[in-house]
Amino acid sequence: MSTWSPDDQEEVIVLTTKKPTPRWLRILLKALAVLLALALVVAGFFAWRYFSVQQRLKRDLTAVIQEEEHIRSLGGINAISDLLDPKAPYSWRFRYLSSIRERKGRPEPEVLVKSVDYDGVNARVHLTLDGVRQFRHYRLYAGKDWRRAPFVAKGWGYKQTLEDVGGFELVYWDEDKDFAQRLATDLPDLERLLQGLTLTPSSQRIIIIPQELGELVRQGKQADGVILNSPYVDLIAVPPEGVSTEELLRAELAKTILAEARKQTPVISQLPGAVRVQNAIDDVLAWQWAAGDVPDEVIAEWARALKGYWASPVTGLSPELITKLPPDAPDTAARLMMALLLRKEGVDALLALSAALPQAASWDDAYQQAVGKTASQVEQAARAWAAHLDGAPSQGNE
Repeated sequence: MSTWSPDDQEEVIVLTTKKPTPRWLRILLKALAVLLALALVVAGFFAWRYFSVQQRLKRDLTAVIQEEEHIRSLGGINAISDLLDPKAPYSWRFRYLSSIRERKGRPEPEVLVKSVDYDGVNARVHLTLDGVRQFRHYRLYAGKDWRRAPFVAKGWGYKQTLEDVGGFELVYWDEDKDFAQRLATDLPDLERLLQGLTLTPSSQRIIIIPQELGELVRQGKQADGVILNSPYVDLIAVPPEGVSTEELLRAELAKTILAEARKQTPVISQLPGAVRVQNAIDDVLAWQWAAGDVPDEVIAEWARALKGYWASPVTGLSPELITKLPPDAPDTAARLMMALLLRKEGVDALLALSAALPQAASWDDAYQQAVGKTASQVEQAARAWAAHLDGAPSQGNE
């Protein structure tokens, strides 16, 4: 049996002497609770509506884009006109038709619409094609028909500048941040490549500016520098199998920088075909910087262009092959030779060959200095390799 103590009374007094909540405050709190509940209901309704609209837009635009990519893969130039904005500028429509020619025969990409910014007529679509993100613009006609329209990179973010990145200044806008930062990481290697070829870039400014269906790389007119396109807009060029859009852009950037620098330091050599071989060295090294090697499909395309024949980079296209091969076949053969040297001997061998060209008295002398082999040995190895890659017997350059 418990006993009573003064402390118990003290506790009861404290608990029972609390002042009641004023009536007006209880009414106010109830009103606020009702308003909060209504706000949550309204917010939930708008969130549900936004989600429903987004789902419908994603579904409808996915179907439209899949149809569009199907027609492009078939090369259906005539069929695509019904999917394009009739008010789009002719120059944009012409470039779009060029993109169809590039995509003819290519597999249809896997389309995933991520989000849609919609104002009742215009839809800015964020999607991925085979996992690569891209932005596009579609316009709604008569309340039911979606048409592809030119994409303008408004709202691309704020301008950013990275100074002295491998001797280059890199300018970009926020949306291209990831691409720009990956590029900046490798620009010092590009600078070392230029130094290895004893070249100085004509411009040390690289500007990333998105232009739908534009060139991969172009020289700036108003802006001083090399203008590089963004991988996040639709481009005319389609990368070869196994090559990403980003690698394609990087390769074209390196080729452009090397070509512009080469104009200031042209090849001076008494060897026939020296300029052709030097250009091939530059192109192969550009791919090596951009993708770690010349991609297999790029090499296969070069081999297919020779159609099982061989056009020597030294002697050029023989009369009997003029009707069988394109005029640039000796340039293609030179690239195959340099790609084989890259894989067998490494980057240093190509740099050594480039350094040997001005002073070498013969091609044997140049190749002996670079890789310790004769010119005939190198060319015969490349010729056999090209025939194997093409899948056809080498028919020679009679």
